Amino acid sequence: MPTGAEPLLPPATTPPRTAGIFVVAAAALAALWLPGFESPLQPADLPAGIAHALDLEPSSRWRLRGDYFLIPLLFGWAAGATWRAWPGAAAMGLSLRNFGAACRALALPTLAALAAILALGALWGASPAEVFAPGARFWKRLIPIPAFFQQLVIQGYFHRQLMPWLGRGRRAAAALTLYFVLLHAPNPGLMLGTLVGMYFWARVFQRAPNLYALALSHALLSAALMGAFPKALLPSVSVGLRFVEKGLAAGWWP
Repeated sequence: MPTGAEPLLPPATTPPRTAGIFVVAAAALAALWLPGFESPLQPADLPAGIAHALDLEPSSRWRLRGDYFLIPLLFGWAAGATWRAWPGAAAMGLSLRNFGAACRALALPTLAALAAILALGALWGASPAEVFAPGARFWKRLIPIPAFFQQLVIQGYFHRQLMPWLGRGRRAAAALTLYFVLLHAPNPGLMLGTLVGMYFWARVFQRAPNLYALALSHALLSAALMGAFPKALLPSVSVGLRFVEKGLAAGWWP
């Protein structure tokens, strides 16, 4: 007899076990640390009319990054793997099924995480009144659409592909959390924010998969993080080598 703690979806919706998830995970980590290189096409090479129309300085230099090429390939691989073992909209969290259950399950941990973020922000001088003030950064970042697509990739591919290996429980949720904390390195603010939210998002997805509810929680906590954390802790939303390059160029560290 169901106790209410089991996942709402049958085990048949778990994808087949493949090693592709580990290839994609390792390649995604590596992609964020690939160095950039000079573009073979520079603004100075463009016809003057085009450069002027695009408001480009002829002396500026374009650099390409390795992740510009590798990340789209990984997305394609992930999309193909998901399509081949398509479990249905409900199992992917794309239907309205489980929306109410997911919202109820997310309410308490989201409020607790929000309180923790605001408390940490207050320690660094950002009061809740400042975070939620009209026109503050919080309101500009409170957009659920990017959060929805992030959760689609996180839960719909990475989490579901981990389930055949680690089960539909705490081990898969913990592994997913640790991986995405590592993926956000060395940005301290994003690593801390991922650690706060990812585990309970994964646990809710296991019981009541619904990406719309997860996106609302994700957007709220991300906006609070951006509004409450100081520049010293969250100077940028970049990760990997790009974060290091920005920090060195801007003098974030002595």
